[in-house]
Amino acid sequence: MKNYLIIFLLLFGCQTKIEQKKETVEIFWPPPPDPPRIKFVEAINSNKDVQAKKSRGLKEVLLGIDPDKEYISLERPMDVAVDKEGKIYVVDAKAKGIHIYDKKNKRFYLYGTSGMGTLAWPNSIDLDKEENIYVTDHGKKKLFKFDKNGKFIFSVGNFENPVGVCIDHKNDRVYVVDSKNHQVIFFNYDGKEMGKIGERGIEEGTFNFPTYCDVDGEGNLYVVDTGNTRVQIFTENFEVLGSFGSRGIHPGQFTRPKGIAIDKKGIIYVVDGAFNNVQMFDKELNLLMPFSEAGKEEGKLNLPVGIEIDENGFIYIADFGNGRVQIFKFIGE
Repeated sequence: MKNYLIIFLLLFGCQTKIEQKKETVEIFWPPPPDPPRIKFVEAINSNKDVQAKKSRGLKEVLLGIDPDKEYISLERPMDVAVDKEGKIYVVDAKAKGIHIYDKKNKRFYLYGTSGMGTLAWPNSIDLDKEENIYVTDHGKKKLFKFDKNGKFIFSVGNFENPVGVCIDHKNDRVYVVDSKNHQVIFFNYDGKEMGKIGERGIEEGTFNFPTYCDVDGEGNLYVVDTGNTRVQIFTENFEVLGSFGSRGIHPGQFTRPKGIAIDKKGIIYVVDGAFNNVQMFDKELNLLMPFSEAGKEEGKLNLPVGIEIDENGFIYIADFGNGRVQIFKFIGE
């Protein structure tokens, strides 16, 4: 009887479920008959989307132990960054810490959850050339810096509401958007404040509750001036280079602009949390096309916030309301 029991447990532990094969439906923008430019790739909700599944041995079967029980999900992702190896870094306002998804090696890491580097309400994230990590924290009103292994280095600042952080790789600057003070403050990599630009207003060079930022390959700074429903562009010497956008519901206009990213071709991507989409503009600030829409299905967004684009044209969006990061791919010319 004992032998039969062991055989039964072994068979039970090793049995596999027959899974019905899902039909894959590819999602593109714009819809046919226009040639596709943007393709939906995948969504990441938790560590289980990247980690290799652990096998159950006889001990786990007999004791009812599930080696995959640890489940760390995204809840309110705010922003995303990507390193040279393709690791995805996400900050979440509710599921605290820096969630790192290493798809290549099927690993998951969680930084910023203990000691002096404990994050309270992270808003934005970016990486410098050495892959040091910079995070703005609304709860502690500071800018945090970690090394690439998650070791806390320092925190600086006394902001009112630090939102966006972006790195100027050309000039070795760290920009922080302090929304309530209607300013952008910049630091060197050691955390020394180098200066600030802006004040509250509607004229060019002034802001009204700005939020996110990005820097292009030439060192130009792009600031999402959310309260004025526009994007302002500054040279590396902080001269106003131009602006685009206005309040409205038509293509090329904004209602609640948030995250911004510029790809290596100079295309500008602006996330709108009210439209639940991303609008793409060329170097001359002309509207190219929008993509995505409101919804919970794959490829659709719910109150999106931050955005990042890697060297291979993959687009990563912090889908705040759906608790996930969605990945798209630019496939057009």
